[in-house]
Amino acid sequence: TQEWVPHTYPPMVVDAPLDLGTIQMFPGYHFFGEVIGSDGLPIEAADFDAEYSATEIAITINNDTTNNNGEFDILLPQGSILLEIDPPSVGPVRQSVVLPLDVVAGAPIDLGFILLPDGVLLSGRCIDSTGVPVGLVDVELFDSATGTLYLTIHENGAPDGTFSFAIDPGNYDLMLIPPAGS
Repeated sequence: TQEWVPHTYPPMVVDAPLDLGTIQMFPGYHFFGEVIGSDGLPIEAADFDAEYSATEIAITINNDTTNNNGEFDILLPQGSILLEIDPPSVGPVRQSVVLPLDVVAGAPIDLGFILLPDGVLLSGRCIDSTGVPVGLVDVELFDSATGTLYLTIHENGAPDGTFSFAIDPGNYDLMLIPPAGS
């Protein structure tokens, strides 16, 4: 009756026999709930990702999107986990949410309603003086009044220099940090 958390390998080329060795599967425990927007309506197709908080090692989640009623039921391993919930790519602009969880063996846990707050989209593209994209920039925002770092998710630039993420409306100082050695 035990359910196991899936194990995923990063992309690999297999062009000859390959022994992957022993693969340890970890028991999983159910977490369920509903994702809603600020209007209280369910959000369909919200996406879940998870990682171990200490190591940032990704955890594979099967059935990792909400159904048409905003409901989810996911399986997580024991440990200190960061559970990220991202809004669907279509529809109103909403912000992602990260929930820290301490997963222990036991009965299913009801996370209740998880609110994805409304946001405004901040986007742009970084280029150098000749117009060539500066890829993988680290985009940081600071509250203009206090200088406090504004925590964001998915804010770093793509290889083509573009970035796009949802934030709270406000006054910010923006810092674009190019990759080391660029």
